Amino acid sequence: MQAYQLSRGSAGWFASVAPLTIVLVSLPVGIIGARFSLKRTFAIGAFLQAAGILTPLTTGYLPLLLTRVCFAIGTAIIVPVATAIAAEWFTNRELPLVNGITMSFVTLGNAIAFVATVPIATALCWTAPITIYGAVALTCATAWAIMGRDRSRVHKMTEVTVPPVLDTRPDMSFRQVLTHRSTILLMLAVTASWALGNAIGSWLPNYYHEVFKMPLEKASSILAIATVGGGLACIAGGVLPMQLGRRKPFLIVPGVFMGLSALSAVLFNNPVVIYLSVALFGIFGM
Repeated sequence: MQAYQLSRGSAGWFASVAPLTIVLVSLPVGIIGARFSLKRTFAIGAFLQAAGILTPLTTGYLPLLLTRVCFAIGTAIIVPVATAIAAEWFTNRELPLVNGITMSFVTLGNAIAFVATVPIATALCWTAPITIYGAVALTCATAWAIMGRDRSRVHKMTEVTVPPVLDTRPDMSFRQVLTHRSTILLMLAVTASWALGNAIGSWLPNYYHEVFKMPLEKASSILAIATVGGGLACIAGGVLPMQLGRRKPFLIVPGVFMGLSALSAVLFNNPVVIYLSVALFGIFGM
């Protein structure tokens, strides 16, 4: 806001342009990505996610927002493609655990960012954290481009016959996929939880700073509690469905308490309630 003399509403686009872009491009990107190599598609998304490394080169607010748009397009690519890659390599029974491990590393990255961003920006400049995180993303994207493998090609080269990982079922048409009951329910559930998660992640530290008069560094660090709790919950969410043989309760119960814990986190100016609410939000949200 200080660098570009922005109002609060204009600055809010820096946080909101990413989820809005993801909403707009996820479907067409998913359709296009399904026609090409999963490895190459994932690599494209991973490199786009590293767009933050260009932040020091931007000359105004609009170019800065364009780096966020690139990041969002990359996210829209890698999330479904990562799921498809996991489904290629692992069985249905193993997938909950694999997804739990993957999400635990996502929450670990968030935890590091919530703790480190303000100190880095204070010590260096406001563009430094974005640039550093972009460099990390670029390094990981390069590693995937070099070492990533398509399962089908690996087994073709080694001439090993492996039974299909997923159950054999007839392909549905595009319209049937969109209108399928499970698609609609999952879409609504994910949309609501992601909207809440983005709002909390981008707005809560500033809310605590301005309304509850917390130092900004402390307010940002509080969200690290959510990511730590979420990381532990990811592992539990991967193991328990495998042991119990049920997945539906692990969607419904956390969905209910995720909203309640978010309300509690903003309504009560009490340190114990805030820490507990944020921790529970991370656990139920992941």
